[in-house]
Amino acid sequence: MLKTILNFIVVIGVILCISNIVLADYQTTRLSDDSGDSPQINDNGYVVWRGSDGHDSEIFLYNGSNTTQLTDNDNFDDTPQINNNNYVVWEGHDGNDFEIYLYDGSETTQLTDNGHDDQLPQINNNNHVVWKGYDGHDSEIFLHDNSSITQLTDNDNFDDTPQINDNGYVVWEGNDGNDFEIYLYDGSETSLFTDNGHDDQLPQINNNNYLVWVRHGGNDSEIFLHDDSETTQLTDNNHNDDTPQININNHVVWHSNISIFLATPIITPVEGGDGCFIATAAYGSYMEPHVMTLRQFRDSYLLTNKFGARFVEIYYRFSPPMANFIAQHDSLRSVVRIGLAPMVGFSWLVLNYGVMTTIFVFFSMLTLIIGGACFIVKTRKTN
Repeated sequence: MLKTILNFIVVIGVILCISNIVLADYQTTRLSDDSGDSPQINDNGYVVWRGSDGHDSEIFLYNGSNTTQLTDNDNFDDTPQINNNNYVVWEGHDGNDFEIYLYDGSETTQLTDNGHDDQLPQINNNNHVVWKGYDGHDSEIFLHDNSSITQLTDNDNFDDTPQINDNGYVVWEGNDGNDFEIYLYDGSETSLFTDNGHDDQLPQINNNNYLVWVRHGGNDSEIFLHDDSETTQLTDNNHNDDTPQININNHVVWHSNISIFLATPIITPVEGGDGCFIATAAYGSYMEPHVMTLRQFRDSYLLTNKFGARFVEIYYRFSPPMANFIAQHDSLRSVVRIGLAPMVGFSWLVLNYGVMTTIFVFFSMLTLIIGGACFIVKTRKTN
């Protein structure tokens, strides 16, 4: 009986999630009065860019209402990056060479101070910063983890274009003495990710630890993707494909000498009916924590009774085409994630606090909402 009620609540929740999908219009705001460039935006709507103060380039920050000039000096500041904690990092010339600077929302700290150029900083949402720095002989990769600086590479070759994700994984391109290869630091050790006779460059990594990069070899360059288990060559043509980018949904975009291309994953049923297709399409990975919560809830509660198993069977029959459509539209995927949030929260409550507690919380909230609505209606009628 309890599981029948629980399944009913799940179905109602899915309907409510779908009914709350709303698309918004857009308005445009001019943020700078000069020809600023290199803009970056975080999930809070904060924007940083490089702009001119009339003498040299400075770093500017827009917080959703006001613009602040973060730097004010006679030197060159460049390549600003911002994370979701509103921390800003950039490279700036100190009069002798380029150093790395970090703004934490209240004050600016100079992370490096040496006689060599430190450039191309990247910051993740744990406020860890990576950059390319010259050690007196060649360029190496450095990591600042909020407390200290670690030199990830120490060789006689050229290391460049570091990237860091929120798991603390760092990727970069490095010369092995013969050509450029991709290197991966997993938080504890560094491994040679590619090893061939071609140049592998411009690596990017997302929070699912998926990697993309460009390989130069033969007659042209191609795009490659590694999905944490195998490597796929996304392009195979006679054009130069370059500068790949990958998002949290594992969508890859790149440009060639003929056009811009986008590759999106195709959601296919997993043998044995073990795929949460719509959730996977929305969150970008079968192993994403929100998807894993929904899978756990399905296995522990839905598949253990006739009504729930029937619901899952129907879902698996009709959801793959919907999932494929969702996977191909970034804006829709964001909306679906919002719609799934109550279901993820509901599933988490059931898994961690049990059915009875969750049902009590659900009906208590429902009673409060209905009671509040009736009170408002009654008050308006009385007035």
